[in-house]
Amino acid sequence: MSINQQYLCGVKEIQWRDQVGVNIAALWYPTHTHIPSQPYLGVYQSLASPNAPTAPGRFPLIVLMHGSEANRYSHAYLAQALAQCGLVVVAPQMEALTAEREQIWRRSGLCSSVLSFLSKNEQFSSVIDLKHVGFIGHSIGGFAGALLAGAQPNFLRHKEFAGVHGANEKVDFKQVRDRRFHKFLLLDPALSDVLELCLLDGKAEVGMVYSELEDARTFGPPKNYKHIFPDMSYIHCLKQCGHFVYNHPSPKVFQKLYPQFCTDRYVSRQDVHKLLIKKTLGFFAGFVLNKYTAKPFMTAWTSPMAKVKRELYEQIL
Repeated sequence: MSINQQYLCGVKEIQWRDQVGVNIAALWYPTHTHIPSQPYLGVYQSLASPNAPTAPGRFPLIVLMHGSEANRYSHAYLAQALAQCGLVVVAPQMEALTAEREQIWRRSGLCSSVLSFLSKNEQFSSVIDLKHVGFIGHSIGGFAGALLAGAQPNFLRHKEFAGVHGANEKVDFKQVRDRRFHKFLLLDPALSDVLELCLLDGKAEVGMVYSELEDARTFGPPKNYKHIFPDMSYIHCLKQCGHFVYNHPSPKVFQKLYPQFCTDRYVSRQDVHKLLIKKTLGFFAGFVLNKYTAKPFMTAWTSPMAKVKRELYEQIL
């Protein structure tokens, strides 16, 4: 069953305060009102109506977390497409940390923080369907999603992270797990070398899209996540694509400053984005097509061979 664009896309910026400080995020949502768009941050092309009224109804929520050296608008093309199909998408801004490895849990905490804010805020809680909350994260943002899904890091597994073990050993990563998220789509997730095997508890579903070309320093191939989450329900490889193909098309001035970050290699970024939008909508189809009905989560362990495989993993744990 296909998912059609039924709405225009609205966008606004939100701010909220938590125990860390003041945070900012971009919020995309369905609307029926057209308002001339303005470039995001003055440079990124926008198709969204700024501060337009929200369409009537309740809509599933997606928290979208960017990677390192990116920002809340780095995946705007994806957020716009999801909003046009009936989802609310919020992309919190993770400010650059001088000691990001030492505070590697911060991105996951920020995602939980924005979810708490939206669920308690009178303006937004009335339009969000909290029975259908999803997550999308790219690179280190994907790692943040893995922690939210229940994966546990072991920084001693990678020599370059052994030095930050002490800074993180007081963090109870089991508390980072957030069961309010129901589905996780990880885009070229980073740091596969520091994660332990994780079996999902049946109340969360994890999928992954990874690029064929390993042209970025991700501290472990993203494709290794299929071994970290052996009961992952969905995996797709983007052929002839690199790590940064997931980002919004960049203006020429950015391409000169960050050629690896902005430049396509063997395929058109716009073509890849069309495919990525299609795959993303397919992964979250249950949210959109059945958003008022609780739906059992998918499981990848239905065949007799798969059940045997899971039993073996449980013995390992």
